[in-house]
Amino acid sequence: MGLRDTSNEITRLEAQERTRVRRKMGLRPLLKLIDRLIQDLEDLNLQGIDRVPATLRERAELLLDQVPGSGEDDALRVRYRVVPLMDVLYRAQEYIFKWGDRNYRGEGEDGES
Repeated sequence: MGLRDTSNEITRLEAQERTRVRRKMGLRPLLKLIDRLIQDLEDLNLQGIDRVPATLRERAELLLDQVPGSGEDDALRVRYRVVPLMDVLYRAQEYIFKWGDRNYRGEGEDGES
């Protein structure tokens, strides 16, 4: 590999890293909103409330619509029970992590987590 090839490869890798960081940073607000909704659902669960109020279902729907790839997966749809909706939101976070970092390996993918 010549000097020019090495320089081109470095430039390509730097651009790839900038794209990865932009993806990750651009989704951080969405992650925070999902975290907040999960906290609200955890509070309901601790209170013994099993059904998700309409206002929280609407919030969940708005957030899930913003998750990359969510339209392709029926598993990322709003649920009416608290714990199943929390599971959906955790799955949405996994999607976001995978989308933001193509090298991300979630739980179970490497056999160690």
